[in-house]
Amino acid sequence: MCTTVALLGFLMVQLNAFTMPLPSSNPTRSSSTLLHMAGLKPAAMPLMDAGKAFARSGEFVVDLCSQMDLYGGALSQAGASIRNSGDSIAQAAASCRFKTGLELVCDEFRESGTCLIEATLKLKQAVKEAKIDENDELARLLGMSS
Repeated sequence: MCTTVALLGFLMVQLNAFTMPLPSSNPTRSSSTLLHMAGLKPAAMPLMDAGKAFARSGEFVVDLCSQMDLYGGALSQAGASIRNSGDSIAQAAASCRFKTGLELVCDEFRESGTCLIEATLKLKQAVKEAKIDENDELARLLGMSS
């Protein structure tokens, strides 16, 4: 979970760099117009790396659940949602390569955010499941992120 938070922070810093106004002779242009004019290609590689890292983090959680014999529970579902979030970020990165990709990129980020919200809810549910299973250590570790 800490990896996910760190990656999200990295992603926000990377995106902030591409929404800053560019030097222009016309100061009345909006930052979104400048973003469109500048293109999204420079964001493609950092976003692809971030998407892959999110997806790997989610896969790690799912694999860990299999090893702990918790597959199919809320924690496993949270891992799947984190993986799906990473896939959406990677898809946004692919769309950055096209001049017309701005709307696609925004849509993929919305989908990624939705997946992360779902993962958060599943992690809260996983804490409850761990308490029911009397796995106090897992409940404590998962509860630290709440």
